[in-house]
Amino acid sequence: MAERNIAKRGWTAAAIVAAILIIDQVIKIWVKTHMTLHEQIEILSWFRIVFIENNGMAYGMELGSKLVLSLFRVVAVGVLIYYMAGQVRNKARWGYVICLAMITAGAAGNIFDSMFYGLIFNGSSESYVSYFVPFGEGYASFLTGKVVDMFYFPLFSFTWPEWVPVVGGQPHVFFSPVFNFADAAISVGVVAMLLFYRKEIGEISIGKAVDKAVDKKSLPFILLLMMVGACKPSVPSEVIQPSDMEDILYDYHVAQAMANNVVDDRRDFRRNLYYQAVLKKYGISEAEFDSSLVYYYSHIDRLKDIYGRVNERLSDEARGLGASVGDIRHYSQYTATGDTANIWAGASDVLLIPRPTKNRYDFTVKADTTFRRGDTFMFQFMSEYIFQNGMRDAVVCIASHYEGDSIIQTVSHVSTPGIAQVRVPACYGLDLKELKGYIYLTTGGDDSDTRKMMFVSDIQLIRFHDKRLMNEAERKDTLATDSIQRAADSAGRTADDARRRDGAG
Repeated sequence: MAERNIAKRGWTAAAIVAAILIIDQVIKIWVKTHMTLHEQIEILSWFRIVFIENNGMAYGMELGSKLVLSLFRVVAVGVLIYYMAGQVRNKARWGYVICLAMITAGAAGNIFDSMFYGLIFNGSSESYVSYFVPFGEGYASFLTGKVVDMFYFPLFSFTWPEWVPVVGGQPHVFFSPVFNFADAAISVGVVAMLLFYRKEIGEISIGKAVDKAVDKKSLPFILLLMMVGACKPSVPSEVIQPSDMEDILYDYHVAQAMANNVVDDRRDFRRNLYYQAVLKKYGISEAEFDSSLVYYYSHIDRLKDIYGRVNERLSDEARGLGASVGDIRHYSQYTATGDTANIWAGASDVLLIPRPTKNRYDFTVKADTTFRRGDTFMFQFMSEYIFQNGMRDAVVCIASHYEGDSIIQTVSHVSTPGIAQVRVPACYGLDLKELKGYIYLTTGGDDSDTRKMMFVSDIQLIRFHDKRLMNEAERKDTLATDSIQRAADSAGRTADDARRRDGAG
């Protein structure tokens, strides 16, 4: 009877492992054969399916080369299976065996990717979904395939507080995991063990010398720290990492500005020459730079963070060389109720690429009681471009909607980096209802799939009141304010005169 119960427990544990493996592989194969690389599907506002591949362990962790990592996994799973079988024979608590089964199945699921995906699939791409190929004709050899991840919860992206210094150009992102079903099984199994089965963990024999050196009661906390501390932002290893991309883009824009500084027939040649020099400086190829940009195109928030830091560095460098901060920051000090005010409440930074849904930024500004007839507006921002082919061209359109369905439309083209300003004229006879506008990045006459990008920063919408149109009540308020100010100034002067007389006496 005892042997029958042990066999039953063993088969049940094997069934749990098999079920997790099947579910994990079904999800991965569906994602790989139905989604292009880095494609995103928003299921809920807090949950997305994002197709990425990585060389690492759970949540993008890495350990040496791909082959070493895969061999380590194989050995680890073998040890787990051996240990789990021993626990089944020793009649360990059933919940503990289930946790071991979940961890084993999760590790085995990612090993399966490494073992076989490189042999049975073609390489993933932004342009097409993967498909099965004859065995052995895939994108990688045995044990060097990539692991497929897909689950992303934006709420679980952790960042350091803004007051924490950014060291070495690293972003404030601390942990932003994209994971798969196997990773989830490992995590649930480990957390459950740490919460409910610490006694069993403490009884694990890991060698006499280690047993003496390590307090077994602290082992669960050591495991937890190792799990959390080894995690890092899940940017795939083959993609240029954020801190390196920041440095490259900074040097790129400096080099492009140098090339644009001289106007002659060789400007395009000089741009490309300087661009190649930047790539050579960092030891990367044009293909590596382009493929990394493709990844960041699909992770716009990360690229916006990178460009935000690049923009700050460029501004600091310009000020260090004696340049003026320019008109772009001239109105930032004004409140929304003054005669001159920055009334912009939308995103300050926008990144555009000439692809549908990512090539246009729309905005609407509703009029309120602080608006007056005769108001004029100036929409302004800073722009930076990365274009391999085609003409740099962005269209800025602002439509002023007035009472009676009257509309005044202002259109401007932006083709050079730096400050862009669009002035919206006044309408003296009608009340403004709202301003609607957009920034649209065109392909520049080139429809090829080459790098084209525009980063818009420091967006402002400045409203100017016409003081000549202030009504009588506003004039009285202004006169009253001026009278109060004059009285305060007079009182201040009187007090100063008294202090001077006292001092003289």
